[in-house]
Amino acid sequence: MDAGGYLIDTHILYWWMTAAPTLGETTTRTLRQADIAVSATSLWEMLLKNRKGKLPLPDRPLGQEVIAQGFRVLPITPDHLDALRGLDVPHEDPFDRLLLATAMAERRIFLTRDGPLLNFGLPFVERA
Repeated sequence: MDAGGYLIDTHILYWWMTAAPTLGETTTRTLRQADIAVSATSLWEMLLKNRKGKLPLPDRPLGQEVIAQGFRVLPITPDHLDALRGLDVPHEDPFDRLLLATAMAERRIFLTRDGPLLNFGLPFVERA
């Protein structure tokens, strides 16, 4: 795969936004220096968790917050949805599946700390 930058998992975005030490020095450096994209899928997931009282978020619109961090926001496109057809992993979380499909369709490396996603051995998934 000729990668066109990175797509970050939802938890990586949240750790970045909250300056969580969990992120680590290497990942922080990558996020500062690389072409980083965030899927609208992650914004949707965060807003749903916030509504359930599970995830505090800033008051300003989340898309503006992500752009202010220097990241690109990718909309969900038909190509991303079509890529779901080629995603042969036994993982049922719809957000994770759409994030993986988006990374495939956009030819980006997907950065995550999600163990099950890393264990699938997908060539475009890397540990953040």
